[in-house]
Amino acid sequence: MSNEEKVKALQVATQDLWLRSLRRVLLNGPPLSGKTTSLLTFPRPLHVIVCPGEQGASSILPEADVLVSSWEFDASQATRETASMLVAAVKERVVEIVRGDYGPSQTLAFDGIHWLYNLIMLSEGWTRKLMDDKAGGRQYAKYHDHFRQFFSRVLGSQVPVIVATCWDGKEAVEDQKDLFENYPGLPGAMAKEILGIFPFTIYCRRSGTGAQTKYTWYLRPVGKIQGVGMHAPRAIAEKFPDQLTPDWKLVEQIVSTVLAGREKL
Repeated sequence: MSNEEKVKALQVATQDLWLRSLRRVLLNGPPLSGKTTSLLTFPRPLHVIVCPGEQGASSILPEADVLVSSWEFDASQATRETASMLVAAVKERVVEIVRGDYGPSQTLAFDGIHWLYNLIMLSEGWTRKLMDDKAGGRQYAKYHDHFRQFFSRVLGSQVPVIVATCWDGKEAVEDQKDLFENYPGLPGAMAKEILGIFPFTIYCRRSGTGAQTKYTWYLRPVGKIQGVGMHAPRAIAEKFPDQLTPDWKLVEQIVSTVLAGREKL
């Protein structure tokens, strides 16, 4: 892109642009916490990209307005060559969806982006030999850049809503030996940096058993749950409850009510 094109690409902030920014959502939590099934509460047509390696897509049954894209992949047999091919295939499918090759899209979803990060690492040359090597640790800057650049482009697209899921992970509390907090399960600094990439990060949790099983979205940090938060003016953020039933429509209702109230002032 030329400098002239970059200047033309600059946008004056509007309420619509702010809403599109807020609708960049990350759902993180342990397996079986309702992350994938809650994707079905987002606006349709819904296009779901199942990141190669992710096994939770069986939670979604394709429908006329729910397109699911997945790849056959044995993570135990992954090589740099196959990882590079799969990363390229995911990127190509994203371009096709954003371009409208499969019809209009209200929501673009990525299921299991921690698996996509693993593929990016392999495609960039990571091997198990680097796992405990200090020089290998310095390679993470390259992996982070690749992952960051990919999602920067995706989140900057014109798709109204973009949502991704990933497992949670434990991050050591600074200066507190043997204490950990829950953040998105991504390697190194990306576990926390991802909170800056996605404007709306939600923690998913399951509690109870049997008929008493309950699924909950956490919208604010509490205790060890720290991988959560939203980029929003305080006057708007404070209108949200600490917890919510997993349903994106409830979020939209809160935002609509708040914005309607501001217009009446």
